[in-house]
Amino acid sequence: MIHWGFIGCGSGSFVASKNAHVDAIDFIGTQGKLSCSTFDFTPIVLENDKGRQAFIEKNPENIQFYLIESIVNYLNGKGSEPVSNCITATRTNRIMDKILGKIGQPKSESRQKT
Repeated sequence: MIHWGFIGCGSGSFVASKNAHVDAIDFIGTQGKLSCSTFDFTPIVLENDKGRQAFIEKNPENIQFYLIESIVNYLNGKGSEPVSNCITATRTNRIMDKILGKIGQPKSESRQKT
């Protein structure tokens, strides 16, 4: 388990109607609020006692470019192991399949005692 020093919760629906679409992540803390999106590429907004600041980040033409480049470099012996690998990719695919109802509960979760 990863401990980042904050408590969080989230929810998502890939089957919500278009008029109910919301793509927002809010980090709310004792010194302010940071807001961003996952897929819509809206500005990153910081709100605190100093006011409101919006940061507009230019998205690369190919959003996966740097991940693919790091994998190719690693396979060619020109770089360190990429942040994402077959283990993280498999875990992500399993989670997405579970969200979409394609599979049941993963074995590791079903073995945990409640």
